[in-house]
Amino acid sequence: PEQQAKMENIKKARRAKRAGRIARFLDLTAEQISQIKAIRQSAREQLRALRADTSLTREAKRAKAKEITAATRAQVRQVLTPEQQAKLDAARARRAKPKP
Repeated sequence: PEQQAKMENIKKARRAKRAGRIARFLDLTAEQISQIKAIRQSAREQLRALRADTSLTREAKRAKAKEITAATRAQVRQVLTPEQQAKLDAARARRAKPKP
């Protein structure tokens, strides 16, 4: 239990650091940050519930997790302006490029 709490705190710190970098990179407003935080929290809760669901097979869980992730990304995109969406798309494309 103590290790789990410690790991959860580490994960929270990493998420906060990453969220801060993304917020600065996209120049998000306070309202956008709040909306995205709520969307991501909901997704985390859904994924946590999915992991706890013993009635699904591994493949079914994987498929459902992909659905949740795709829906989360779509919801976040709706919060962004067209300029922010373009900036995010460009950054993702750079990150996805194979390195020589």
